[in-house]
Amino acid sequence: MSYREGSVRSGVWKLRAASGDYFLKLHAELRKWHPEVYAYHNWVNAIRPSVPELVAVIEGEGYQGVLITALEGQPLRDRELPLAQVLAVYREAGELARRMHDSTVGSWFGVPRADGQPYGKSWDDPVAFMKAEFDFWCGKLLQPSSDLDERERALAHWMLDRLDVYAGECPIPIHRDYQPINWLVDEAGQFTGVIDFECMQWSLRIDPFFSLWSKHFRQTPGVEEAFCSGYGRNIALENPEQYRVFKVHVGLCTLQYGTALGDAQMLQTGHAMLREIMDDERR
Repeated sequence: MSYREGSVRSGVWKLRAASGDYFLKLHAELRKWHPEVYAYHNWVNAIRPSVPELVAVIEGEGYQGVLITALEGQPLRDRELPLAQVLAVYREAGELARRMHDSTVGSWFGVPRADGQPYGKSWDDPVAFMKAEFDFWCGKLLQPSSDLDERERALAHWMLDRLDVYAGECPIPIHRDYQPINWLVDEAGQFTGVIDFECMQWSLRIDPFFSLWSKHFRQTPGVEEAFCSGYGRNIALENPEQYRVFKVHVGLCTLQYGTALGDAQMLQTGHAMLREIMDDERR
């Protein structure tokens, strides 16, 4: 059975064998394959058994991938569950994230190769890392031809002037696509685990809140509180200035994604995020 049919991303196929079910994942980019392999050999140890097991690493001329065991369940995103069950999943996902984040500390920020060395550029300084992240994902928005209005442009410059809020942060293992599409639940709606580690890297503790805040915390009442309850920390309350700066970054990145993809809904969401931040600042 093929997943992600027609996608330019990594291809995924479900395989059935006498010994059980497996998934074959072939990565379109080495930049995705390397961190997934490194994660399975290193980072996921902290959250077993709530992850697939790596069966084989596949590497050849012009192709690369992994063969993993099948973890029971479907993505939470694809299920219609009562809110109480959704909140329970968010709490358990928060607990799992905290276990991984607290499991180890790195010496640089960036994407690891399968052998643990940096894939491309790495950064020792968290402020320089976050500036590079902004330049890569959102830099085009500061060009005069961008669709930012005057207030949004001023907010972007406000954010760039305050990147020192990240000073002192340590690199920890971060799943940058940590959200309901990659959280599995069984037929009874119980959380079974996490999948898809191709977007992992050494990053800041606040980083996985990117997808959660932009796509989920804003839309479903109670899920942010549930996740933070499981995580055992509330980043927004611990460091509200860092969280404000980060939310501007998220809003700007959403706008840039929308522009690049020609996605009107994403553009609308990005502008709405920035308006929310500006409205909060006026209160």
